[in-house]
Amino acid sequence: MVYVTRNPKDTLISFWQFVLKSTSYEDPWLLEVAAKKFQLKDEPKTHVKRLAEFLACPFNGDGEEEVLDEIVGSCSFEKLSNYEVQVQKGDVGDHRNYLNNEMVERIDTITREKFHGSGFMYGS
Repeated sequence: MVYVTRNPKDTLISFWQFVLKSTSYEDPWLLEVAAKKFQLKDEPKTHVKRLAEFLACPFNGDGEEEVLDEIVGSCSFEKLSNYEVQVQKGDVGDHRNYLNNEMVERIDTITREKFHGSGFMYGS
């Protein structure tokens, strides 16, 4: 198996920029708000469904809930932490151009808590 992962802070910045460019907000989505809401653990089935719709592979029909439960379970930190993982570090670092020290520390803290013991380590 091969796991491809990206620094969560760079992922946040890409997502934030995508949302700003792809929607018409009367009030721009502040980066501080995006950083506080950057947790997929809340309502994981909703996020999986939205991702499937974005990829033009929406769920529909019988058994949808069971499939969603299986995907969410298979992608849980508990399940994934049982796999041996080899990660190559990349030096993209675009988040440094956007995130202040408080946001970086908050995301690093969440990342350490959630990925503790899995082999995924991200720093500033």
